[in-house]
Amino acid sequence: MSDKKIPELKSKEEILDFLGGNTTLGATIEITSKCNLHCRHCAPAAGDVFKGEMSLERIKNLIDNLRELGVMTIIITGGEPLVRVDTLEILKYIRGKGINISLESNGVLMGYSLVQKLKKLNVNLIRISVDGPKE
Repeated sequence: MSDKKIPELKSKEEILDFLGGNTTLGATIEITSKCNLHCRHCAPAAGDVFKGEMSLERIKNLIDNLRELGVMTIIITGGEPLVRVDTLEILKYIRGKGINISLESNGVLMGYSLVQKLKKLNVNLIRISVDGPKE
């Protein structure tokens, strides 16, 4: 173990200085509210497409802004993000910006072909929910 002690940080400025000026390490983007399941624990509108859902262009702009803020990881979630036809394009865009990718899914749509594409994109973390629509 190191003998170095973590300094007592008393102000916002001291905390920012200690962290190198960046406290925004990660961000979560819900790219859709649509889902292929209707689990009891989920929000009441789960499964339906939200009328104000972000376009691909708007998501890319958001990713650009997050990159400018120094975000190191973006978590992609939904509803079920894999029901969106442009999810792989979104993941590729994130990877192209040098940002780590975490994908949260129910796993139902993850066949071999899709898993290989996610592997090729070097997705850093895939979280699979083990919840389901029944008891």
